[in-house]
Parts: sequence; structure tokens; C-alpha cells
Amino acid sequence: MLRVEGLRVAYGKIVALDGVSLGVGERELVAVIGANGAGKSSLLSALMGLVEPRGGAISFRGREITRFPSWERVRLGIALVPEGGRIFPDLSVEQNLRLGGYTIGRGEELSENLELVFSLFPVLKERLGQRAGTLSGGERQMLAIGRALMASPRLLLVDEVSMGLMPKLIPEILGTLVRLREERGMSVLLAEQNAREALQVVDRGYVLKNGRIALEGTAAELRENAEVKAAYLGL
Repeated sequence: MLRVEGLRVAYGKIVALDGVSLGVGERELVAVIGANGAGKSSLLSALMGLVEPRGGAISFRGREITRFPSWERVRLGIALVPEGGRIFPDLSVEQNLRLGGYTIGRGEELSENLELVFSLFPVLKERLGQRAGTLSGGERQMLAIGRALMASPRLLLVDEVSMGLMPKLIPEILGTLVRLREERGMSVLLAEQNAREALQVVDRGYVLKNGRIALEGTAAELRENAEVKAAYLGL
């Protein structure tokens, strides 16, 4: 579904990504793990069209999209859940969700997407008229995911979903991504610093270090890798 070849991103003279290549298949849940500053957010921003790469190529479902604007990538079926559960704090929960579905307009698909969000996160239905800035950290993360789902994505890019969450909520939120893969056939690329939790739910993973892919393998292979254990799992 997604193929990235030799992606290079830089901010001035600071290189964030240096020749990154990776892929995500249909109905696959893939993690990119790495320390803070490794380049995870830059990767997702480039995939979403929020930063322009200085080199490399991005293909989605057989179509090169390297220079496509963000709005066109959304229409093709890519959506981003930004780092830290960023939402529009001064708008209501309902307004946030409806903004997420602006590319599909009104009608049956929009209603179906709302029902999907409510089935995953029932608390959001109870908070529809509430100002989003008054939600708890966990509820904000749910809203950020829900807003992305309103665009009917085929590929969901998720940036640091565990950031700021109480530890007991992390498995619940990650479990939602598994449900989307299993019940909706959605592909997910998860950028996550919390390698311990991420490698429990994904199919495969990449380790990003100083803007380069240092390791890759199945989740089981990475969990047993000595370098991963020492650097990311605390073992």
C-alpha cells in the first residue's frame, strides 16, 4: 500500500531523515520506533505532505505522491493523527469530528463514519457539545483518532499515540488500532517512542536512529533483538 524509497528531509542544514526506505502492506500494522529526535514525526509529516522532502519517493497504492499536497493525500485515503492528540480546543467535539470529514462532505458516508467513531469511543458521543479543550488527555487522543477516521482513510498515520496518556489507557488506545485493522481492513503506520507497548500489537517494525533505519523485522524479532532490548525495552 505504501512504499517509501530513499526519503530525505532537512530543515536548513539539519538533516532529519537521511535515505529512509520502508513499506506498509494492505491490512498491516507497522511501527516506527525510536528515541525522541530520531526523525519519527518528520517521517509522518513528509508522508502527509506537511514538509517537502529533499530527495526520495513516496508511493501510495501504486501511485507516486511525493509532491502531492496534503489535501490530495487525504482524498486518496491517507489521514494523520498528530503527535500529542492535537485537536481544535476552542471548537466542540462535534465540530472537530465534522472538520475531519470535510473532504467527503455530507451524507451517508459521513453518518457512517460518525457511528464508527462512536462505536470505538462512546464517550465522545456523550461529549459532542463540549468544548474540546476541556477534555481529558485520553479523551483528546480519542478525538484526534476519531477526527482522522472521519476522512475514511485506507492508511492511518499515528504519531506518538501514547504521549501524555496515563499508562492504563495506552493498551486501550493501541487496541483500537488493532480493531481498525481487523474489523475495517485499515493499514496503520505507528510512530512511537514507547517501543514496549508498540511491539505488542504491530506486525512488523522499523527502528529509526539519527534519521536512518537502523533495524527492521517482525515484532517478535525486534522484541528479542539485544540492541532493541537494551535501548528501548529497558532489558
